[in-house]
Amino acid sequence: MLENFVVDYWFWFGVAIILFIIEIFTFTSFSLWIGIGALFTGVIAFLFPSLGLALQGFIFAIMAIVGVSIGYKYFRSQEIQKKRVNETLNRRGRQYIGRIFKVVEPIENGKGIIKVDDSIWIARCDIDLPVDSRVKVHNVEGNALIVKPIDNS
Repeated sequence: MLENFVVDYWFWFGVAIILFIIEIFTFTSFSLWIGIGALFTGVIAFLFPSLGLALQGFIFAIMAIVGVSIGYKYFRSQEIQKKRVNETLNRRGRQYIGRIFKVVEPIENGKGIIKVDDSIWIARCDIDLPVDSRVKVHNVEGNALIVKPIDNS
C-alpha cells in the first residue's frame, strides 16, 4: 500500500495546513514554525517535482530547524522587551529616571517639590535649588525622586 504512496507538493501543503490548525488550538508558536518549514518544502517540491522522498524529508527537517530557530530568537527578543516594560510596572517613580523636570517649591536642606507631568513629587537633592530650576531624576528612594541640577549655561 505505501509503495504506491507519492509524496508531492500537496502532501507538504497538507502537513502545513494541519500544523497551522494545531497552532490555532495550542497557541504555542512551535507548530507555526514547523508548518512554515512544511510550506517551504511544498514550494520546493512544486518547483522541483523530481526530488525524492528522502531529499524532501531532509529539506523539511532543515526548514523546520531554521524556522524554530528564527521563532525562538523572535520570541526571545519579545520576552526581553516585556521584562524592560515590567521593570517600571507598579513602580511609577522608576519611569521618571533620566527625565528633566522643574522645581516648583525650592529644594532646601535636601528636600523640595518638583512638577512631574500633571502631578508633584518630593525631590531630594544634595544642594539647595531655587524655584524654576531644571533637575534631572537619577534615582528613586521610596516616594521621593533623587535629582541633580542641570546646568543652565
